[in-house]
Amino acid sequence: MAIYGLIYSQDDRTFELMWIKLGALYHPPKPNYQTDNLLMYLEVTLEEICHDFPAATVILCGDFNQLSDDIVCEMTGLTSIVKQPTRGERILDRIYVSQQSYSVVRVITSVVRSDHSAVVAYSDQKQCTQIKTFTKRTYRWKTPAQHAVFLQYSAGMDFNFILLDTDIQSECDMFYTKAHQLLNQFYPQHTVTVTSCDPPYITGHIKAMLCRKNRLMRKGRIEKASALAQRIGKEITRRSKTQLSNIQSIDSRKIWECLRQLTGYYVLNWLRNC
Repeated sequence: MAIYGLIYSQDDRTFELMWIKLGALYHPPKPNYQTDNLLMYLEVTLEEICHDFPAATVILCGDFNQLSDDIVCEMTGLTSIVKQPTRGERILDRIYVSQQSYSVVRVITSVVRSDHSAVVAYSDQKQCTQIKTFTKRTYRWKTPAQHAVFLQYSAGMDFNFILLDTDIQSECDMFYTKAHQLLNQFYPQHTVTVTSCDPPYITGHIKAMLCRKNRLMRKGRIEKASALAQRIGKEITRRSKTQLSNIQSIDSRKIWECLRQLTGYYVLNWLRNC
């Protein structure tokens, strides 16, 4: 049973405590209040919750810092379920429950920049941890300047040396080798890292443009970043059209699956599990 936004008869804004479906608390390292007052306030609010919602499952979580785990359990009657350190060797970030609601509790690296670890608790035993994988992809950066240099160079090239050989296969091999050399010379390959959290339409070229746009934004070059963002949008649209064109119109299941990917349904699930 969920506990929705409530204002208690003895509401005190001195403490950073909010009850919205569950209790979220932040106890600073150097509070401007007495710790005993906070513990008494927790005890009073929990008594009121249990009186108003006797069948409710009470969950209290947050950053408790130096607050003693044993004292919190003693004053509230709740059970602490986090057993691993969340910052250094100390358990500062905790979850307290009135009854065992979570079968799995894990402490993992936070997805945001923080010196605290994240605590993940869930009750589904079949749920598995999604491991973030990294893949190296190659791409060739193409610009108008590169095209101009290549065309200028290729205009003076003589491919007649290929015709000196009478074997057709040898001539094709020679042309392919020369073309590949020119491709690597004027359009060299680069490597970029793509993760399992990236949407399916993210190619190596798109990921490289996204990284470049972010660098431009950090340097304050907003106009160039905005122009690159438009190019990225067009490339994503072109890529999405290609994905849809490869689906047979009669296969409705594949059409809906592709639409869910393009609209971010699976992407959001990946982000939640990463």
